[in-house]
Amino acid sequence: MGLIATSLTSGIDSSTNIIRILLLIVPLIVCIVMLRFNLKKAQLILAFIPAVATVLLGSILVVPELSARNEAALVNTETWRLLVQYQEAIVVFGLVSSLVLIFFTVKKPKEKTKKGKH
Repeated sequence: MGLIATSLTSGIDSSTNIIRILLLIVPLIVCIVMLRFNLKKAQLILAFIPAVATVLLGSILVVPELSARNEAALVNTETWRLLVQYQEAIVVFGLVSSLVLIFFTVKKPKEKTKKGKH
């Protein structure tokens, strides 16, 4: 993918970084599009928690793929230090909230009963 992007963009150094960022973001976008109508309105609030965790962890993964100047500008902020400091808690919180959301959204199979025959 990086080689194709480099050939299409005439060898711009940032093309491989763009491809890496797209490879991180595209699965997330596909999941959002595929699951957009599967939640009830009451479950949307519960779905907000893993979404926030996904955004925070996505930013942790994307920042190292940026150019050196942009990465240095972001890494030197207090927000970045807090984000990196609490990344384990974000992972755990996102995982637990995702499991709870799955528990409440998975449809249980209905029992098939035969009438008249036992």
